[in-house]
Amino acid sequence: RPVPLPHQDGPLPFAPSDDALMRAVASARLGFVDVVPGLPAENNKVNPAEAEVIAALVETLYRLYARSGLPLDPAAQVGVIVPFRGQITAVRRSLAARHLPGCEHITVDTVECFQGSQRDHILFGTTVRYPYQLQLLSSTETIDGATVDRKLNVALTRARLQLIVVGHGALLSASPVYRALLAETTPIDYSFIHHFNPSTP
Repeated sequence: RPVPLPHQDGPLPFAPSDDALMRAVASARLGFVDVVPGLPAENNKVNPAEAEVIAALVETLYRLYARSGLPLDPAAQVGVIVPFRGQITAVRRSLAARHLPGCEHITVDTVECFQGSQRDHILFGTTVRYPYQLQLLSSTETIDGATVDRKLNVALTRARLQLIVVGHGALLSASPVYRALLAETTPIDYSFIHHFNPSTP
């Protein structure tokens, strides 16, 4: 359940924009980008389509801060959580290809490694491509009669200002916990990202 602190209530501190993607990201405290996986990969724990979307979202944050005249310290303010080591490499590669200043200092790591730390903006790439992988995302237990996903709880609580989840909505909805989460999110249109980054398939 959300328990907003004062800095988590109200609009994010960004200037208005005519760009559809910038406007969508600037208005979503808890957003979701539905990304259908591309062609099968050699490694099922790598999702290149999601890696590209995450990099586009990070670049959008850079643009929003610049447009709003706000300082941005990427290492201190932006974090990327993914469940698999292979996806960490894919996200780092996609970020590096955009040549964003300081992006090499952005922490891209698993949820376990993010325990105890926070960022203003967290991008959570679920990565999974097949139903059997859903169990790899979760660590559930029953507390007072409710199912609690400890991994997801850590991922959600790393964000001070904004959390954007990236994943395959139809697949994630097969999990009751993720289905409940997605029902609370603001959709961010995938076509905005395609428009912003024409090189994405």
